[in-house]
Amino acid sequence: MWTPAKRVARKRRLVRKKAQLFALLGDSCAICGSTQELSVDHIDGREWGVAAREVSQETRINLYLLEAANGVRLRTLCKKHNSGYRAYRSVA
Repeated sequence: MWTPAKRVARKRRLVRKKAQLFALLGDSCAICGSTQELSVDHIDGREWGVAAREVSQETRINLYLLEAANGVRLRTLCKKHNSGYRAYRSVA
């Protein structure tokens, strides 16, 4: 059961891991330089095979960190540029 203390600890852990991820990938959109509503993009268009909404935010961050450590090419994009616009997939 989630106690208030566990919720706070989980939130702090999530904030730390998210900061670690964006420190690794860059803290602004690779296309427009925005620092708002950032997300992670697989440069090669790779997908996990499950909808993002089916995986918790913490699990997604852990997967991205693992992929980055294993050489998967990732980049930071703002929500606008990572919303399925295939025209932006070719930008490295």
